[in-house]
Amino acid sequence: MPATACERRTIDAMFFGYMIMSAENIPRFDQDLFSDESIREPYELYRRIRDLGPVVRYVPGDCYVVGRFEDVRRVLRDADTFISGNGVAMNSQMNDRLTDSILTTDASRHDFLRKLEGEPVSPGAILELKAQVEHEADLLIDRIMSGSRNIDAMPAIARHLPLAIVTELIGLPEEGRENMLAWAAAGFQLNGPFNERAQTSLGALEGVFDYMFNKVEQAKVKPGSWAWRAFKLAEEGTIASEMVSRMLIDIVFPSLDTTILATGNLLMLLGRHPDQWGALKADSTLIPNALNEALRLESPVRCFTRYVAKDADIGATPVRAGSRVLLLYGSANRDERYWKEAERFDVKRSNAVTHLAFGSGTHMCMGAHLARLEIHSLMKSMLARVERFEIGEAVFVMNNTLRGLASLQMTLH
Repeated sequence: MPATACERRTIDAMFFGYMIMSAENIPRFDQDLFSDESIREPYELYRRIRDLGPVVRYVPGDCYVVGRFEDVRRVLRDADTFISGNGVAMNSQMNDRLTDSILTTDASRHDFLRKLEGEPVSPGAILELKAQVEHEADLLIDRIMSGSRNIDAMPAIARHLPLAIVTELIGLPEEGRENMLAWAAAGFQLNGPFNERAQTSLGALEGVFDYMFNKVEQAKVKPGSWAWRAFKLAEEGTIASEMVSRMLIDIVFPSLDTTILATGNLLMLLGRHPDQWGALKADSTLIPNALNEALRLESPVRCFTRYVAKDADIGATPVRAGSRVLLLYGSANRDERYWKEAERFDVKRSNAVTHLAFGSGTHMCMGAHLARLEIHSLMKSMLARVERFEIGEAVFVMNNTLRGLASLQMTLH
């Protein structure tokens, strides 16, 4: 029989009580995920978070944290419940500053921006760059092998193609290009908590906004470049004139650091596992899978957040509307519930392509095709010219939301 009004109220009260009880009983994690030590060695902390449950209360950040693969992927793919429009950083300073960007919009607005900004990095557009990128990679490795083969791989190899190719594609005036790496790093610092690292990055953030909004003029950008295209879209009335600067910020922030760090992480892993380098030497068709495996095991973006727009469940645990969820990509990509021998680096891993290093769903990384081309070209050139290599000291960057190396000593043979 249908429930009476009194019975419905009782059921509602019981359900609401369950929600409160469950929320209060969510396990807590008190250790700072953004200390220097945690940035250098995060994976045991990630494992502890995964073992605590599908959703954990991250006390230092006053938010939920999710570290299991299936749960992180589910949140990323439910863009109506877990939205980006209230920002994806852990602090209001960045979320208030970076508005109406491709990273911080939802639904039709995001689709509109993604269609416009994604055209220059579409698979077809990237295919046209293939010969140029491969030629630049060949020149680089030839130059290294004909000179001193004792190098720091980060400036000598990992940074070369993004700085040589991508800065030209963006087409900003020369006087601004030297700051692009610092600007991008500051943007990622400020996507974490508003700690000392983030606070010291505010000046660089203000610098990029001042440059993009006040100093970049159409007459100064490279004709045919991505920046030139943004001005043309404004001329045509496709976007408002003030959106030109925001589009340029969208391009600069993600286009350098993530590819550079992914390259360094792959070199580090291959140096630590010479048998896997040997597998690539024997079969270069494994390069794409080797990159996917490196992206899985050492994800260059550690985390972003989502805002909970309506009450929801994550792994049968209720999370309340108005809260924020910290998604640990680096943890999800090592989740032993999903990955067999999760800590092992295996360039032949059959499901490596399912990693979440590029995200998933609506906000999946728009520049993934270009990053893959750059790294594939470097690896192809190295395999043809380098018999073996050894690595020495690896120093990690101290960044709130990036995972990768500041330097990597390498000797090539």
